[in-house]
Amino acid sequence: MENLSLSEVNFVNLCPHDINIYTNDGQLIMRLTRNSNAPRLVERRIIYGEISGIKVNNVRLTLDGVDLPPYIPKTYYIVSRVLAEYARRSDFLIPDELIRDEQGRIIGCTSFAVVTD
Repeated sequence: MENLSLSEVNFVNLCPHDINIYTNDGQLIMRLTRNSNAPRLVERRIIYGEISGIKVNNVRLTLDGVDLPPYIPKTYYIVSRVLAEYARRSDFLIPDELIRDEQGRIIGCTSFAVVTD
C-alpha cells in the first residue's frame, strides 16, 4: 500500500452513516458523508439438513441489488467489516481503532484496516 497524502487519494464512504476520522490527539481530520445507495449483503438460507429434529440451514451472504464498485487507482472505499470480509479487496477499508463518546457510542476512528487473504 502506497503512502499517499490526503490530497492524492479519494475516499468513498459506502456505509449508511457518516464516518469521522480523527488524529490520535482527538482532532477531526475528515468527515465522510454516508452513502444511501451502497452495496449491501443479505443472508440467503437453504435447508441443509436436520439433526435430531432440528433444522440446519446453509447460510450464505450475497449482494443485494447494488454491485461492488470498480477498482479505481488511488480510490479507497470505506465499508462495513462484513462487506470487507466478503470482497477481500485491498481498496476496501474498514474503520479501525474506534473512538467512543461518554455513552459508549462510536463517533469515529483514528485508522483504517484492510481485510485480505
